[in-house]
Amino acid sequence: MLSHLNTLIKTDSGIWIATPDKLEFEYSDGDTTEEMLRSILTKASDLTSFSLELEQQIYDWPSEYHLSPLRSNLLRYLDMSNCRTVLELGCGCGALTRYLGEQDLIVDAIEGSQRRAELARMRCRDLDNIEVASSNFFDLSLPTRYYDVVFFIGVMEYSGRFAPSNLSAEQAVSFMLHKAREALTPEGIIVIAIENRIGHKYLCGAGEDHYGIPFEGINNYPNYSGIKTWSQNEWEVLLQDADLRFQFHYPFPDYKLPAVVLNSNYLLRNAYAWTHLQGIPSTDYHAQMDLGDELTFWKNAHRNARLGAFSNSFLIIASKESNQFRKFAPYDFTHTSNLARNPLYRTQTHRLCEAKIVEKVSLYKQYEHRNAPLMQGNTPQPYYEGSPLSIVWIEELRKNTTVDKFGDLVAQYYTYLEKAISGKLDVGKFVDLLPRNIMVSSSSQWSYFDTEWSTTLPISVDFIFFRGVFYFIESATEIFAKMYTELPAYTLRNVLEFCFSRVGQQLEDSIPQFLEWEEKIQNCALVNRQGASTHDLLRLRAAALRHPVQLFWSANAEHFLAKNSLTTYISEGDYYQKVRFDIPHQATTPLMLRLDPSVHPGIFDIDQMTIYFVEPTKAICLQHFTSTDFDNSTSLRLNDIASEMLNQSRVLKSLTSDPYFVWNLPKLPRLTSSDYIRVEVVLKWISTGIQHDKNDTLEHLPTDNIESEKTLLEIIGYGLKSIRKAWLPKK
Repeated sequence: MLSHLNTLIKTDSGIWIATPDKLEFEYSDGDTTEEMLRSILTKASDLTSFSLELEQQIYDWPSEYHLSPLRSNLLRYLDMSNCRTVLELGCGCGALTRYLGEQDLIVDAIEGSQRRAELARMRCRDLDNIEVASSNFFDLSLPTRYYDVVFFIGVMEYSGRFAPSNLSAEQAVSFMLHKAREALTPEGIIVIAIENRIGHKYLCGAGEDHYGIPFEGINNYPNYSGIKTWSQNEWEVLLQDADLRFQFHYPFPDYKLPAVVLNSNYLLRNAYAWTHLQGIPSTDYHAQMDLGDELTFWKNAHRNARLGAFSNSFLIIASKESNQFRKFAPYDFTHTSNLARNPLYRTQTHRLCEAKIVEKVSLYKQYEHRNAPLMQGNTPQPYYEGSPLSIVWIEELRKNTTVDKFGDLVAQYYTYLEKAISGKLDVGKFVDLLPRNIMVSSSSQWSYFDTEWSTTLPISVDFIFFRGVFYFIESATEIFAKMYTELPAYTLRNVLEFCFSRVGQQLEDSIPQFLEWEEKIQNCALVNRQGASTHDLLRLRAAALRHPVQLFWSANAEHFLAKNSLTTYISEGDYYQKVRFDIPHQATTPLMLRLDPSVHPGIFDIDQMTIYFVEPTKAICLQHFTSTDFDNSTSLRLNDIASEMLNQSRVLKSLTSDPYFVWNLPKLPRLTSSDYIRVEVVLKWISTGIQHDKNDTLEHLPTDNIESEKTLLEIIGYGLKSIRKAWLPKK
């Protein structure tokens, strides 16, 4: 259709392009990234939106954005079963285009960059119902009353950059909305996904997604370069001016890789809607920010009718008539499994608006259980309104942070387990009857929800109790840090033994069997499981919640001063996090750098480290270190750091509270006022205050080897993040 209305030429690559006299559309993830994507897509045999082959090729944030199956979670929230024709503006490299094509829709996809349009065509090369064109939207003529849906996913924020120079960003958005409105069928919709200018993470100081500068949007873009976002109230004005009716929906942690999407009407009806956000932290794409207790923030925002207004992203549905929203957005909420889960068990959980049941559908229907010890049932379940018991416990312990109170709570839980399971022959179907899966109503009635899991293992009530307490401790690290003076011991195992003693049971003899069962369950539930085993986790002494990572620079050999340093923080857990240090231009040109990965003994790992010389128009890579360089490179000098094996993987071990790396920089040009040195490090802290014995098992460090003030305050809360990710709570 577009080729009939515009002067477009079809190239050998299969895309339509504007005539050569049009200006080049300058938008890119960089030559290296896009050439790597081209190589991956060229070689791939499975290009589907669920492709495990592509998922396994993810190696950094751009590749994750273009290849992750989580991208299409946003569109799975919508019902497009009655649609036929769709227009996708700004299709990028085709991640969402692919999903739309798989729904048997006739898709016109527009991308300004010709190279990215070619990548989108490659991603969809086996789908004949998709046409990809490379053109600036402002130069295109669209058919009238033709499209059932027009998509602007991650596009509107760039409207000011690619609009005619005489238009402001707001005028450019207005132009795009009016143009899209005219292209809609009478019952068609416009779908917009965009970041929120005043989202919660931005209020906490996270870098603005496009600029990387904290409070950039909050301060109304003082460094504006054609990219900006808007708040909910600002969007309402823009949509009203375009004569559109609209409804807001809220993807979390954001629209890019959403795990949960909430309907604004559901927020109005349900006082407990905020509990859906348990275990879903906001994402800072530039640094690891401490965003505080986010769930408590969402609770208070919701109680003041502001949860949506402070969400990090919006999903907006707009139409000529307001009666279209329920048809296209039929759910109160959707929850989608993340990539830590084995594809065999990945699901979408949803509730139709105001329905009495919750449904769960498998996302990878081609897989079968094949006699696995962990089984998954996807039958509809009753919908219960309330707050999960795990949240109730956290709120109770905040009011009374004592061991006695915790003992009372776990005793009540154990009694509930006994009553629920007593006399049952199929105990295995209660394997996930954990505090996070018990809904507590406003009248304090307990109900088991999200009963998807069962096991063929011969488990017991005590094993379920063990799992429930174990995973609660992992999810409530700050609570247990405050209890350290009262707890009878400082390992997860000892805390569990205390809980068992409070209910008149003993744990010691059952530990080997419980560990065997849990390992079998986790090995089924997780894909490519990495990190410490459940056995190792129980033996951990102490787990810091946050680790300082500090970079020093010096122009005078090894004379490092605190004033010539930058500090950021990472969370403890078995997952890599990127930290970035920008040495300011006013600093003396550094000759040597020093990286302090923490101030504790413990186990950590560095995946890579890159040093750049950054000029206004480009970044030059000066040095790049990979994981193997940190144990055998002659360029790096290590202080109190050793390399060894943990669970068949190489890791680094901090031997004292003063671990660091020192290395020389190559000769640099003189730094001008617009130049600087950037250091990016991808690392993780697996555990604190532990070491290996000769048998390669985790043991406690002696108490006098641990900095008590820094360690004891964060004493109990360690758990394996990859396990927690695979068992996120869902309604």
